[in-house]
Amino acid sequence: MRPGEEIGLRIDQTLTQDATGTMVALELEALGLDRVRTEVSAQYVDHNLLQADSRNPDDHLFLRSARRRFGMWFSKPGNGVSHPVHMQRFGIQGKTMVGSDSHTCAAGSLGMLAMGVGGLEVAMAMAGEPLYVRMPHVWGVELTGGLPTWVSAKDIILEMLRRHGVNAAVNRIIEYHGPGLDYHKQHPWVSSRSRGGDWVMAAIEFGAENFRRILSENDVVLVDLWASWCSPCRQFAPVYEQAVLDHPDVVFGKVDTEAEQSLAAAARITSVPTLMAFKGGSPVFSQAGALSADALEQVIAAVRELDIEQASKNTEQQRSS
Repeated sequence: MRPGEEIGLRIDQTLTQDATGTMVALELEALGLDRVRTEVSAQYVDHNLLQADSRNPDDHLFLRSARRRFGMWFSKPGNGVSHPVHMQRFGIQGKTMVGSDSHTCAAGSLGMLAMGVGGLEVAMAMAGEPLYVRMPHVWGVELTGGLPTWVSAKDIILEMLRRHGVNAAVNRIIEYHGPGLDYHKQHPWVSSRSRGGDWVMAAIEFGAENFRRILSENDVVLVDLWASWCSPCRQFAPVYEQAVLDHPDVVFGKVDTEAEQSLAAAARITSVPTLMAFKGGSPVFSQAGALSADALEQVIAAVRELDIEQASKNTEQQRSS
């Protein structure tokens, strides 16, 4: 499977709430379904709780009857908000789930593949039909260290948005891994006893869609262009990852030259690994081969100290002469 190709996912669980679940139940009636075909389908009443007239209570009665008719779980008003309740009661690592609510993806924190979709898609999943989507790109983000005081896991998401923008997450699955997750499990609440330190991200996976934007938004960017079959690439990888940890002010990226052939061609890459460095969006260094840790440190220091404006003036003078 390649990113962008259409795939069909078998859905294990569904989540609906009272603001959108009524339409799902009506669609199940229209489909003529006898019982849901999923492992778990749960209907929650946690949104429209105001009892100013009969409309909300009527919806709740209808949803309760739909639960009996189609074999769903039913959470009555006052039981709690659907997303955390569902994770506590039904969340299972590795299961797939769709919900008629934008917060369904919260179950991804348990290792589920969970996403919010439209009511018709939820109804079709409850009827046992596959959910057809485009095969997403998968990003891996390594977390190390611990959260400093007054910083929460949400700040990591906000940092990802700052670096990549909202559109960069479209048709992508972002998986967090690394020793930093163990710290978060032990210290779910940030307190004055926090060990301090920062969550540090591993090198960003660059692609044609985000390469230019990241260069334009950051001062110093280093890029490791590599391939899975390349032995020197594997030799250089731990050196490069250590530099990521040692220099949080520098943006480090990686380009899989097999997956991003057009990007590698545009960069005129003829050998891997190749290390490229950019300052102010302009390329200032390119060298093939697995650099040593000392050599990489020298490159980082030189790029930091480089006066890009003066370097551009020198280049123009050389060309004119």
